Amino acid sequence: MQADAFQVAVANDGPLAMEDLGWRFGIGALADLPEGSVRLLADRSALTPEDVAGVHALVVLTANLPVDRALMERSPGLAVVARFGVGFDRVDCAAANEFGVAVAITPAGPYRAVASGNVALLLGLAHRVPVKERLLRQGDWAGAGAHLGLGLPGKTLGSVGLGRIARETFRLIEPFGMRHIAFDPFVTPESAGGVELVELNELAAQSDFVVVNCALNAETRGLLGAEFFANAKRGARLVNLARGPIVDEDALVAAVRSGTIGGVGLDVFATEPLPADSPLRDLEEAILGPHSLAATDELVAGNGAGVLEAVRAVAAGEVPADLANPDVRASERLAERLARTPRAAF
Repeated sequence: MQADAFQVAVANDGPLAMEDLGWRFGIGALADLPEGSVRLLADRSALTPEDVAGVHALVVLTANLPVDRALMERSPGLAVVARFGVGFDRVDCAAANEFGVAVAITPAGPYRAVASGNVALLLGLAHRVPVKERLLRQGDWAGAGAHLGLGLPGKTLGSVGLGRIARETFRLIEPFGMRHIAFDPFVTPESAGGVELVELNELAAQSDFVVVNCALNAETRGLLGAEFFANAKRGARLVNLARGPIVDEDALVAAVRSGTIGGVGLDVFATEPLPADSPLRDLEEAILGPHSLAATDELVAGNGAGVLEAVRAVAAGEVPADLANPDVRASERLAERLARTPRAAF
């Protein structure tokens, strides 16, 4: 039986109030739906089928919140899971295809903000901001000034992945005169846009700066581990705003302590929040962020617009445009879910 009205659930792993939908997440237009149509799921580490009972669109604001098989199997009205961002490693896309649930992402939203975050950390490491700031705060003016930074012209920037964020990172750093190389087995030389493609160990050996710009999946989990760091150019800096588990943190810490890696800029970690006893906290040449260095007004506007576009499409009985599971477009089960979805305009 078709529900009486279009229902949306908005889930977060932290606090969430109706007023947050606008200024924090750019989805304030959801408030235009009839009263009672928007369900807020705050401070969640997991979601249950009861949380989304009767819901047609689930908006997931955090990358850490899983959307599993059981939830989709037991939520017959759910037509879309809309992620606020591009990471979908915590969403079971195979189950979504099976049960006919569209998994929408927002590729136009974060790419510039993440790329500028990459550049910000790269520059901070090049100019040795972590150690200089620490010593200055301790009152050691002369000691802080004694640490020599690294000029970028002629240095090599290597990207693990050559998607939209990587290409924007290379574009933004272009005026600094760096050489650009990348590892991406899904990109051909003809489509690399002038970026030199190399194997992963070659990238490690040649790069003065390594930036992680790939998705987290079974193939990339732990991709940058002991072998990568054993091949790394001595003193190289590593930047990661992608996903923490792509980097083996134990191997990274060992590489920093041995001097192989000269500094790290990390906004993502294997365990989030970063544990109080993590050895990463003790590294002198480290810039650490709470998985929010790319959280700018630009990112909020772009991600919010993408989420609203996906939810509006489902409310109009249509398949969203940007999907992490594009095969679902041909799903009869998705077509059935959309046919049962109440129409709404907002």
